[in-house]
Formats: sequence, structure tokens, C-alpha cells
Amino acid sequence: MKILESPLVSTAGSHGFLPPGVAFAPRVDVAQLKFLGVPESAADTVSTTMMGLMNGRPTIRHKGGATPDSLAMIARSGIDVSEDMRTFSEPEEAYRHAKSLIRDGYKLAWPYPPQKGCYRETANLVAPRLWRKLNSKRNLPLIVPSEYLAERTIISIDTKSVPTISTPCYLKAGGDMPTGMGYAVRYCETRADVEDAWEFFKSLGVSDELIVEEAVPVIGCWCISLSIDDTGVRYLGAAEQLFSSPARQSGSVIDDDHPFPKEGVKVALTVGENARTMGFRGPAGMDIGVSADGRFVVFDPNFRPQGSTQQASFHAAAAKRGGFRASRSLNVNSDLDIRGAERALRRHIDSGRVVIFRAIDGREMPSVPSASVVTGFVLGADREDTDHWHATIMKCLD
Repeated sequence: MKILESPLVSTAGSHGFLPPGVAFAPRVDVAQLKFLGVPESAADTVSTTMMGLMNGRPTIRHKGGATPDSLAMIARSGIDVSEDMRTFSEPEEAYRHAKSLIRDGYKLAWPYPPQKGCYRETANLVAPRLWRKLNSKRNLPLIVPSEYLAERTIISIDTKSVPTISTPCYLKAGGDMPTGMGYAVRYCETRADVEDAWEFFKSLGVSDELIVEEAVPVIGCWCISLSIDDTGVRYLGAAEQLFSSPARQSGSVIDDDHPFPKEGVKVALTVGENARTMGFRGPAGMDIGVSADGRFVVFDPNFRPQGSTQQASFHAAAAKRGGFRASRSLNVNSDLDIRGAERALRRHIDSGRVVIFRAIDGREMPSVPSASVVTGFVLGADREDTDHWHATIMKCLD
């Protein structure tokens, strides 16, 4: 098997994402994810995130994402996974591993808060209360200067009838539950859209409030990746979001010929610093749009690893290695087993055109409704070339 020479170095560099003495314990109670619109399997699949970005520290991973075949595909891509990895098949095992690490003096970092009462408050790198405060769309004005916010109002959903709301607008879930991927967001152009959205939020169980946000016309929207520690805030890159419809993200692209503007980076660093002074540490980010008149608008807080964190972290090294200029995210639930998926991708990985940073073996993770899950990114000479190869790779995994 060909292993690409020299591992890809992430933009996080030697600093990494977490301070010393912290373990990565990402297994989460599925009840915490109800506003993300993810399947039940996400409680386990989230434990396979951030491969190659947690080296040198203890991690807790589901066995399905850490089989020899899974790790070999990641290594073939040039990503070094050198963790003190503890694996689990059942949730109870994950919690036992975490409690053992706490007894050994480690603090825990996680993408989403664990079930309440799972661990003592002081065992967490970031207090769950602070995490919820920072990840609530309602609280954006606490960390984002007003000139970078869309006009918004907050209304109660606990009313008998649908209120009159000016359109076009976006309706977004308020409260302190984690949201993301556009699931708890509805774009409304008409009164009928508002009524449909209202029923959706009612059925979702949003019990307190909704955010009514101005529909800002944007020429692009980026997901920014940051690392926040005691020394400051570091910008790691940005992935432009692809949408199948308003607020429905379908992937992300990084185009070196059309990067996120430097002025926007300053906005992101300001927001990150405000969160840092409140006590946040770890991987973070936010969604920032550029309006038609050139204004930067922060739409969503993401004080956690994001879907594009690994793409943003490894894109620069992968592009330089292969002489590419653009990359597009790849996430496939395949009918091929993990070895079949590896064989289908082998020549593309070896050419440097495909980077895989997550490979789930469905035999070891029964909650996943496919034989394998393959996540990474596809590279090309430019955006058009990347789109072509992305379509080609998708067919390889059919």
C-alpha cells in the first residue's frame, strides 16, 4: 500500500486545538442534537470527528471509526493519527473511559455538552452553561459588534396564533439548545411560508422563542475556523458554504483564487477574542456572510468543531502537496464496505486528489444505515475542476 510521504500539517500547527491536560471526549447524548436534524447514529459518529487534530492527547472514539481499515485509509491520505485512543462500542464504555480520565486528572473537551449530571462541572474544559450561552443565536449581540449583525427581533412561540411577520426573513430557533446545518432555520418569503415554519418549530418542540432575522442579500457565506487558547485566538482558514436552497447547506468549498476577505478575518478574530475573555477554550468558528453592499454579517456562532474544521485545517497542505487550488467537501454513506471504499478511492488518494479524514466501518457501528461512511475533501485545479472530480468520486462510492 502506498502511503503519501510526510503527513499533512494542519494550520493549527504545533499549538493544536486544546491545552495540555485535556482529553477529547466527543460521545454525546442524542437528545442534545434534536435541533440539528441529525440521525440517531450521530451520537456515535460525532466521536469520529477531528481525526489528525487531537494528536498527543487521550481521545475516546467509537470502534467503527477506528478499525485498522478505517485508520489505514486516513493514513493513506497523509493524515497522521497519533492519539492515546480509547475505543468503545456502547455508550456506557465511553462514559467509563471519560470518568477514568477525570480520575487521572484530565479535563474533558467535547463538541456538544454531555447529558446533565454525567460529569462534575469542574471536569469540563468549558462549562456547559458557558458553551450554551455562546452557541445560542440569541446571544450573538454579547460577542458580535452591532455593525456586523443583521436586524433581528425575538418573539415568543408560545402564542395561540401565528403573529404578523414581515417577509422576506429567516426564522431561527432561539433558546440554548445546539443548532446547526440550517435544520432549525426556515427562509420565509410569504405569509404561507411563515405559517409552515411556525408549525415546523412547534412540532420540533421549540418551547420558548424564535428569532426573526432580516434576509440579508449575500454574495457569499463562509464558515470560519478558529482555535482559542490562553495565548489568544488563531485564524485557521475558511470554507465557503454551498447551499441547495436558502439556509440549506449542502457542502463547502475552499477556493484559493477567491479566499475569505482579510477584513472579515479581523471580524472573526474580534468575536473569538470576546468569547475567549468569557472563558471559552478550544476549536471554534462562526458563519459570516458578505452582503451585496460589502458588509460583513455574522449569522451563527459555532463554538465547537465544525463540519468544515478539518477541511479548513488540512486544505493548504493538501493543495500545496498536489499542486491544486480548490477543494470541495466529501461525505458519502456508501453501500461499499470499508475495504471496497478504500479500493474505489485508492488511486485518487494516492494522486493527492482525495483526502479522507473519517472512515466509518458500518460493521462496527450498527447505528449507521450504510456499509461505510467516508468523509474528507476532493481537490482540483479550480472550482470547476473540483466539482467535476467531486462528481466522479461520488460515483466511485455508489
